[in-house]
Amino acid sequence: MILRCRSIPDGGGTPPKNALGQRPMGRGFGGILLAVFLLSAVSGCATRHRPAAMAGAGAREAPIVADHRCTEIDRIPHFWIAKARTECRIAYGASATGRQVLAGLENLELRDRRFSVDRLGGRGALALFSDELQGDLGTPDAYRWAERTRFLLEKGWGDVNIVVWSWGDQLTRYAADEVGRYLRQMAALEEGFPGVAFVYMTAPLDGSGKEGNVHRRNQQIRRFCRDHSKILYDFGDIERFDPDGSDYLVKGGDFGCYYRDDNGRVNNWAEEWCRAHPEGCIVYDCPTSKPLNCDLKARAFWWLLARIAGWNPQGDEDGQAVKAGNPTAPTP
Repeated sequence: MILRCRSIPDGGGTPPKNALGQRPMGRGFGGILLAVFLLSAVSGCATRHRPAAMAGAGAREAPIVADHRCTEIDRIPHFWIAKARTECRIAYGASATGRQVLAGLENLELRDRRFSVDRLGGRGALALFSDELQGDLGTPDAYRWAERTRFLLEKGWGDVNIVVWSWGDQLTRYAADEVGRYLRQMAALEEGFPGVAFVYMTAPLDGSGKEGNVHRRNQQIRRFCRDHSKILYDFGDIERFDPDGSDYLVKGGDFGCYYRDDNGRVNNWAEEWCRAHPEGCIVYDCPTSKPLNCDLKARAFWWLLARIAGWNPQGDEDGQAVKAGNPTAPTP
């Protein structure tokens, strides 16, 4: 599961915030972090365990994309699941909507231990730090996320080699130049930290459809990632389709899986799909959405991690048949 800890002051009163705007951890946890950091520095695991796709964007010949077509994780060979689990060390910045991925990951682990996640990467689990990069790509502003990322990587905290930031509702109002600023900020971080994989992300849907600003700005991000061979987690595309491939963007689909049918009635495609496929659905708390949406987000996230770790879905690199290809072209 995703383990979290509270900030515990060492005495009375409130301790000052650090350069990330966070309160320091208690002395015990801080000592653990220091020991982990020193051990990784001495053992050189920042270099030895860096996945192949983290050589920098300039060395990548094609984009890596995880969208609604990348949720069938049973097609990922066990070797690449294990490699991603042990090599990927992720810093993930998210607010409410972006935490759908975390909820899905936590629930997936309960059903299949191959997909275990741990706050410090213990137990041979995936290391995923979700509390260090507070906020999202627009909260509290459009610059703080990049500053926090740079600080964390410069300090070498947690031996992080993958950085992921999610959107809130900012793309409902952002213009093209504001999204362009985000793309430039990401590219600058890639240049400054060539050994780290930076995952671009599209925004959650808001019900405005194909003509809405969210879709236009998401398309802008997809084009940039396609044209410059970036890594893209297509958050908006994953919640656009149900598992059978039905498209709800044109029906005003949103991040909660709600849409309007031909008669104008509001329905929920995740609830409908689960009524028809109860064996494929589990009830749990999915932030701002439905459990099926969180499930799909988690499955696509593991697909992406396997790709970053070096898996080529077109091949058969560890002797196991692979039936699915990984699409790189963004959805229209």
